[in-house]
Amino acid sequence: MRNRQTLEKALERKEAIRRNADEWAQKANVKQTARARVLDLLDANSFVELDALASGSEGESVVAGYGTADGRPVYVFAQEYAANAGAVTVAHAQKMRKVLSLARKCGAPVVGVFDSAGGWVADGAPLQDAYAGMCADIARLSGVVPTIGVILGDCTGAAALMPALMDIVIASEPSTKWAAVGASVSSEELGVSVNEKELSSASAHARRGGAAISSPTEKDALAKARALLALLPDNNLDSTPESEPAELNRSISDANPESPDTLISSLLDTGSAVGLHEPSAPGAKTVLGKLGGQSCGVVSLTGYIGTDECDKAARFVRLCDCYNIPLVFLVNVTGLAAVKPDDSTSLIKAAARLTYSLAEATVPSVRVVTADAIGAGYSTLGGRSTADIVYAWPGAVISPISPEAAAALYYKDEIASSKGDPKSVRQEIADKYAAEKADGVAAAEQGLVDDVINPADTRRMVISALSMLESKRDQNPPKKHGNLPL
Repeated sequence: MRNRQTLEKALERKEAIRRNADEWAQKANVKQTARARVLDLLDANSFVELDALASGSEGESVVAGYGTADGRPVYVFAQEYAANAGAVTVAHAQKMRKVLSLARKCGAPVVGVFDSAGGWVADGAPLQDAYAGMCADIARLSGVVPTIGVILGDCTGAAALMPALMDIVIASEPSTKWAAVGASVSSEELGVSVNEKELSSASAHARRGGAAISSPTEKDALAKARALLALLPDNNLDSTPESEPAELNRSISDANPESPDTLISSLLDTGSAVGLHEPSAPGAKTVLGKLGGQSCGVVSLTGYIGTDECDKAARFVRLCDCYNIPLVFLVNVTGLAAVKPDDSTSLIKAAARLTYSLAEATVPSVRVVTADAIGAGYSTLGGRSTADIVYAWPGAVISPISPEAAAALYYKDEIASSKGDPKSVRQEIADKYAAEKADGVAAAEQGLVDDVINPADTRRMVISALSMLESKRDQNPPKKHGNLPL
């Protein structure tokens, strides 16, 4: 009898918590409850909630537990805005930290859904330590298990650090307010009117490179999280999930190096591509997807690359290297961008971060020079030394300087003595230099390129290379960690 009474009491308490959250949500009539969001994310009937009764009402502002996504284990926490505006208490933090601890011990990904107006100030100083503990736990998971932060509401102050510490941030445009300092406080402190949308919206953060994905709805944001989980391994010791290989001999129909989006879409398995940080640094494209059924990361660099392009590519390289995801580079780099004096140091350090990230990466790496690979832009990519296989397309130019600069520097006497128009003569010489001295065949003769391939065969050749490299084993010298040039 006592067991039955205890069980009935627990069930009544859990039902009251759910009913309370649903009533708040109906009044707000805008967003789903935390439990509804978790159920959207996970497989049907797979969610197991932990600490549902923890600390009474103090623990109601977050839902935490585990379940499966496409049959694979996932740990999840979702802040409940419907309970005291998602206020973070010490009990709230303890529930989140328990999920993070279990994910580390069990080697499974974490998805955190953020929607909280702030901390429960009545908890005092221990609350600040709770925030610090949550941030430290997330940071220590980096490179151990994949972490995805989904922002579906307020995420301000100390809380703003938590999703930023995760591998990938997805934000919903209609409801995201992500800021270290809110708009009203910023306006008061700065003495100017600060636009809240420009400060904290999903689209603003996506444009500045903070959010990897800006979603039009919260359901789309959660669907994107599921799509990413399908491309990531459970942890850093596991291989990425494979799917049935298809279209292995499919040709690339539109091989235009100046249209990287189309090229990446043609390269990857149909419907598998998930672009990250798309609105920021347009000269760099970073995409996760499947290639012959195997997860891979594609980096496309086009034109002159600047600070943002270098940092975007470096961050993506480190993400892929953390979780054993092979890398494919599509290179059409004219050089490093010309910058104003005040930006010179930033560009040098950003280029160094990209070079460092590539040198440190040990995953299989295939590089395809689709057009230009010129000067410091290509050196930043580490050249041949950081790639296992290098292919070039016909017409590719691999050179320390541009053909036009080479003509002006090395053939100035010939240009000066010519009876024709100097500009036309210089261009003819530049074209000849590109075709004979700096093309892919010349680079192959010098051991810088493995083969000059038909662009239409690129997908087949890259799939073959990655299949050969599947058993690659490499490691860096023993050390605590390197000193990334920040």
